[in-house]
Amino acid sequence: MSCDQGIDTIIGAVADEVHGALVEVASVLELDRFQVLTEHAPVDLIYDATYLGVKRSDDIVMIQLVSVAPKDWSFGDGKAQYVKAET
Repeated sequence: MSCDQGIDTIIGAVADEVHGALVEVASVLELDRFQVLTEHAPVDLIYDATYLGVKRSDDIVMIQLVSVAPKDWSFGDGKAQYVKAET
């Protein structure tokens, strides 16, 4: 990146902002934070630098969100914590 800040600072700031937006807009719990961050060489990024009239540089950041239905998701110990016990 060509920014004056260190790359770790930039990546951390982007991760914090994405999580903050998910908490605020999508009702994600504050501690429900599981992120995978990867950096790619410019040759591995394919994008239109002027799509819809928006200028983009090689410092582009792409964010991909994956949603999983909580009803059968396990956070640890093989337990599906969101499954309601039958009574």
